[in-house]
Amino acid sequence: MDIENYHRNSINNSGMSLIEVMIAAVIGMIVLYGISVMMTFNMRTSKSIQLSMDFNQLSSTIQQIINNPTACKDVFSKFNFTAPTGGSLPRPITGAVLSPLELNGAIIAKINADDGGLKVTKLEFDNLKDVLPSLGNNNRYLVNLHLEATKSIGGKAAVGAQNSWQDFMMTLVVNPGNQIVECYSTSTAEQNCIDMGGTYSASSIPKCRMPAVYQP
Repeated sequence: MDIENYHRNSINNSGMSLIEVMIAAVIGMIVLYGISVMMTFNMRTSKSIQLSMDFNQLSSTIQQIINNPTACKDVFSKFNFTAPTGGSLPRPITGAVLSPLELNGAIIAKINADDGGLKVTKLEFDNLKDVLPSLGNNNRYLVNLHLEATKSIGGKAAVGAQNSWQDFMMTLVVNPGNQIVECYSTSTAEQNCIDMGGTYSASSIPKCRMPAVYQP
């Protein structure tokens, strides 16, 4: 009887051990899957954070250039600008790709170039917002400078990386030969008012006063 009980107990113990191993294996697979999902999420988050940092730095540089009329002219004067005609505002602008942007011989941004992991995919004037009063023989326009970029590896868009974009409102002064001879930012209400030919006063209501002939 003792021998029979010993064999019976051995079989039961072996069965319990096998079940325990199977349960442990399943738990291990679940844990490994969770770690894999977490690592993938962390990699994508890291790429997104790095893209945001690089993109914000590029955006800040471009905004600083636009805010400085001298730097703005130096960067954009080499590009021609042909305003579209017909249709309602805003009107799309075609063939106005700006690449590369250079200041004092240094490249700030270039289309489809892998620059430290940030790949600029679009850099262009994409909309004509309004036609401003001319300056002598020169025309003035309100336009968007549209920037798009993505994280890249070896010049190719990184898997899981999301595009970032930003628009910069600009005023362009263009001569009869379609050359940009002046440009500056129109990011403030005061500048927008002046661009439209009005007079701005923070204490008046409305703050932007147009010439008397246009007043209600």
